[in-house]
Amino acid sequence: MRLRGFMALSLPEWDWQAHDCCRWVDRWVQARGHASPIAALGLVYDSERSALRRITEGGGLLPLWTAGMSLVGVPSVDVAKAGDVAVIHRPTVDGLDQAMAICTGKRWVSLGLRGLIYGPAKPLRVWRP
Repeated sequence: MRLRGFMALSLPEWDWQAHDCCRWVDRWVQARGHASPIAALGLVYDSERSALRRITEGGGLLPLWTAGMSLVGVPSVDVAKAGDVAVIHRPTVDGLDQAMAICTGKRWVSLGLRGLIYGPAKPLRVWRP
């Protein structure tokens, strides 16, 4: 699947069990032909509280996604291009100020509580699915 087609898919409402920023990026990674990094890690959560607990227990999004992407064979890269994914630094409602995002080539897009959020962001680590 191409990025434009993925971005055009309708988005269900935010749901900690099936549709959050991590699961949205996880679906993109799978659409690019890789296994699910979330499933590879065995991560299960169904509420904001349990998601934050998993993130905290895993040391944060960066170590969790680094491990997950390694397990499914997605390489990290130094310079992002369209279609790459990253843990980015941006304000978040949980106060952790990290989110998963996809690079559009010009900016980053992540999934927030009310839909997609486009803008500049500092990537903490980038992968090329």
